Amino acid sequence: MVCIKCISEQNHEQNIINDKQSQLLFDRKYLEESFEKLIPMLNEEIDSDLKATIVNITGFRIRQQTQLIYKGTRDGFKATNFHSLCDNKGPNISYILSETGQVFGGYTSLSWKSPKWEHIKDQEALIFSLTKNTVHKQYQSFERALEHNKGCLMIFGKGQDIIIESECNNNQKSHCNLGGTYSLPNGYKFEEKQAKDYLAGAYNFKVIEIEVYSILT
Repeated sequence: MVCIKCISEQNHEQNIINDKQSQLLFDRKYLEESFEKLIPMLNEEIDSDLKATIVNITGFRIRQQTQLIYKGTRDGFKATNFHSLCDNKGPNISYILSETGQVFGGYTSLSWKSPKWEHIKDQEALIFSLTKNTVHKQYQSFERALEHNKGCLMIFGKGQDIIIESECNNNQKSHCNLGGTYSLPNGYKFEEKQAKDYLAGAYNFKVIEIEVYSILT
């Protein structure tokens, strides 16, 4: 007779192992090399007149001009944890590891803040997928590049291209819906499953890790 409980426990243990392995991959590979990997994409994709601070930083110097201000597994995944460490810190870049092993994130030239609810225009904001090696600029609804909301960690885009909810490590309320404000890959359509799954590997997902770096100007 098959023991359903045993199978369930084995699956749970395997999920924990997979999460730990994903986190190690995130720490060892992506967070060591991600800045260097991202710079060429930014140079290619961003209009030169925007001159975002991050574009002009290359190689080893990038690590000297950024500061890790928030790490989910260290500081906690509640919105209050995020805002206590990330608000009013100026330009910053965020890296998110989803439970499917996808690494993606966003850059904003503005400080995060925590009002009840406010749409924010930031012409330099963009989102990216490190896993797929793509950068997504704004193409519509520019007045909603970001949303500042004390109940969430971060929101990019009108259609919630990226929304990371409080306690995102324990629930699947966070989701991505690429195409609301930020551009889609060729052939993708907003609101279709392919677009919703693009960044995080699934529309709804748990977060394994988040790191936010302030850009020191």
